[in-house]
Parts: sequence; C-alpha cells; structure tokens
Amino acid sequence: LPCNIQAASVSHVFINFPEPPHFSGHSEAENRHELLTGEFFLQIHSALQPQGRLTLFSDNYRYIRSLAGTVAQATDEEGETLFASVELGAAKGVPEDVSGVLLHSGTPGKRGGHAKQTTSFFDRFWTNGKHTDRYFFVVERRSETD
Repeated sequence: LPCNIQAASVSHVFINFPEPPHFSGHSEAENRHELLTGEFFLQIHSALQPQGRLTLFSDNYRYIRSLAGTVAQATDEEGETLFASVELGAAKGVPEDVSGVLLHSGTPGKRGGHAKQTTSFFDRFWTNGKHTDRYFFVVERRSETD
C-alpha cells in the first residue's frame, strides 16, 4: 500500500465483503495470505487524510467482529489508538461496542459513506434465500491532537 498510495492522500477507504482468511472457525488460526491484518490497518491509517474514514461492510458477523477488534487495537508508538469510531446517529438498532469500535447491523448508507443504495446479483441471491444480515463499522483517523 505505501508503495502505491501517497501518505495522507485518501479521504475514505471502503472494504466491502472481505473474504475470511481461514475456514476452521478457530480465532487463533492464521493464514499467511491474509490481507486485513493489524499491519494493513496501520498502512490504511497512514494513507488516510486527517479525519479520513474507513468503512468495512460484511455479511460475516464473526469475521467483521474480529476485524473491529483488530482495528481497535491499532496504536501508535506511544500506545495511542489510531482510529475513532464514527457516531452515525439514527443507524438501525443499537450498535455493539467491540473494544471501542461500534459494530452496526444493516447497511452503511450515506452516513457510512455509501452515497447510493444499490443491489447486486449477490444481494438478490441472498435476499431470495432470506439471508439478509449485514454488519459494518465506520472509523476515522484520529488527529494528532485528539
């Protein structure tokens, strides 16, 4: 990421429906090809402008909850957290607090950075199968003065 994207040049990063890196279901399982690691979130933080945002959207509750925990643990050299959860106001239901990252049910909508609600073949497939659970979180890069 740092080789291709200039530091502090991105206003919003969207990660939609990331594929979980392992299938065992064991929280300690590792995969050397996993992209969404603590190190990757540090790189995203570097690429974001001040108050730049990261929206992560998934239908896999266990995985997105794990990713929220990873983002919550991202700290600088002084141990200060790098991301702050974004308050979305009237989002659907009460968000779950995962170590300070608010995990929401539903879709991000405009407040989460998705400017337009659209559906894909995948969405229609899931809706017809009555699998409509979606989860997301939105965090922003903390400024150096927070």
